[in-house]
Amino acid sequence: MIAWCQSLLRKLRSRGASVAAPASAPQDDADAEIRDVFLAELADVTQALRSACADWRARPADADALKRLRRGFHTLKGSAPLVGATALSECCRQFEQLVSRFAERPATPDMVRVVEYAIQLLPACADAIRAVRPLPPQLRAVTVQVRRYVG
Repeated sequence: MIAWCQSLLRKLRSRGASVAAPASAPQDDADAEIRDVFLAELADVTQALRSACADWRARPADADALKRLRRGFHTLKGSAPLVGATALSECCRQFEQLVSRFAERPATPDMVRVVEYAIQLLPACADAIRAVRPLPPQLRAVTVQVRRYVG
């Protein structure tokens, strides 16, 4: 992940972009190379989230699985804005907060289902980003639902 971020920053700087500029850039203006790098990262993180979620579901007290879940959402929260996917970033921010709370109090079955559903939506998000079209509307709905849990 660190190497990916460093590579991305070098590319942005070589194009004369400030570090803050890509975060507010619209999806249509996202550099194809940056988008491709992000999509590869999204695929890797999606797989890591699936694995962490399966481990967490099997062992709800598994602190490592929770850490990997939080880290996956944290990674996407930070990198999604670089390709204009601010709604995905916001959703991941909410999930990062939710997963952080699971260390303090156990998740309810509904919370487990919403985490699993969010992970299931990631390939559809990747497809939308790849095709430069809006993210799935279900992403907004799941974000609203998790906000209720986060408070």
